Amino acid sequence: MAHGHRVCYSRAVNEVNVERIDHQMLQRDVPPGLDRPGRSLRMARGHLDRVEEMRDRPPGTWSSPDDLPRSLNYVAEALEELTWHDLARLAYLEELAVYRRLEATWPGTYAVGLRRTLTALRSNLMGLGRYEEALPIAREERRLSLSLVGTETYALQLANTARYWLTEILVKLGRYDEAVESAAAAVDEIREQPAKRAGTPKGYVLAYALDDYSERLDRVGRFEDALTAAAEAVRFWRRKAEDEPVKYAGALETLGRRLACVGRYEEARAAFADVVQVLRGPADTDECLRGTLAGALNNHGNRLASLGSHREALAAGEEAVARYREVVERERADQQAMELSFDEPDELLDYPDRAYRRYERDKAQAEVRKVELRLCIALVNLSSRLRKVGRFDEALAANAEAVEIERGHVDADAAASEPQLATALNNRSVILDDMARYEEALAAASEAVRMYRPLAEQNPGRYSASARTRSWCSPRLALPRWTPSMRDAAPPKKRSPGTTRSRRPSRRPATGSGHRPDPSCTGWTRHHPARRRRR
Repeated sequence: MAHGHRVCYSRAVNEVNVERIDHQMLQRDVPPGLDRPGRSLRMARGHLDRVEEMRDRPPGTWSSPDDLPRSLNYVAEALEELTWHDLARLAYLEELAVYRRLEATWPGTYAVGLRRTLTALRSNLMGLGRYEEALPIAREERRLSLSLVGTETYALQLANTARYWLTEILVKLGRYDEAVESAAAAVDEIREQPAKRAGTPKGYVLAYALDDYSERLDRVGRFEDALTAAAEAVRFWRRKAEDEPVKYAGALETLGRRLACVGRYEEARAAFADVVQVLRGPADTDECLRGTLAGALNNHGNRLASLGSHREALAAGEEAVARYREVVERERADQQAMELSFDEPDELLDYPDRAYRRYERDKAQAEVRKVELRLCIALVNLSSRLRKVGRFDEALAANAEAVEIERGHVDADAAASEPQLATALNNRSVILDDMARYEEALAAASEAVRMYRPLAEQNPGRYSASARTRSWCSPRLALPRWTPSMRDAAPPKKRSPGTTRSRRPSRRPATGSGHRPDPSCTGWTRHHPARRRRR
């Protein structure tokens, strides 16, 4: 490298205003539960030693032209393994600054490394929720990827991926109209791209982009346009149905939701029914798809219930539970087979073998837990279907099974189990209330509210409405009726067991609000002719 370039680079690096990571920052407690955190910490410290040796020195003195930024990348990756994402961000930022100066001094030489760093930094910033910082990084990542088309094999695919994340960041920032524009631009850009190129075939990429565009349009209330985009995606996946049944089923599910949003309920119902039919054949020959079919049946039951077809919904719910039981049994059998394959006691193994066995065991337990929790969702929905047709004892039994399973998983995975348990308890309180077992209903509803309150504090956007709904339901039960302020009121008329009465607040959308009814709720079909016939 020329002496003039070396001086230019050294001056530029010394002028970079980036907070540098140092060994003092690594003096923090390692989070529990990580796999071999000592190895990751040693790697971070070892590569940081090399970084400190090369800082403020010209590239000509490094062992390789990109030794410093590569060492910074190793530091960042080790810190990511330690879940110290805030410190990894500092390493990525310094790596980016070094690559930018190298690229400015020797144009075109370090563009690929710069692009990789932008991708890693964007992902890191999104994980930290620093979307304002991530936005310009994603834009630069996309521009640089496009500039590499013709020199880097997968540059066009990487540019499309960067465009997707750019749209997602705009959504996270609440800039929904800009997100729609970005998603529309993605569709237009892909249409103009050559049919033959490296990476995912063009048709698939366009279908993914159309699905994303439909979602963004739906979010801003442009339901007809969202339906048009979804229908085009379905036409593509229909041609690939034999090879991609799950993706075709997913596109049909989206189409059904879009049809419902514009009031075309019978067509929506047909689309939801097609989802199940598309998956039935493949699930018979591929056991890996049986869980997917069970989920589709569960969703189909919810849609049928929304249309007021409660007996058809019950049949779908019963089949969903039966299918999920098969999946649970298969996962339990796989777990037992794995344990039997361990022919040596753990204490006789060295550390790597013990660590690998622990990983395999934890993975198998997590798979069992995942499918059991999905079974619980289907059981809770089935209990609602049974309640609607007046089979209260069976509804209570299905709910009790779900509650028992979910309680058993709270210690192992509270984040997944507790929200489901709260929902099941609330459902239980409704069934008990219908059976005039008011004391038990109140206990279940109170426990549900107690569980939802901390969840609402941690994630108010997701859980606060649920907590308010459940708090609103509770005063209808027996004990709250007899508060001191109501002491002189006439006693409430006691309903006989089995008499149901809706307690759902109105979900009618405000006219012109840009919002739609939730298709998973009964309100979205209250004016449908099928419901009027059943009244």
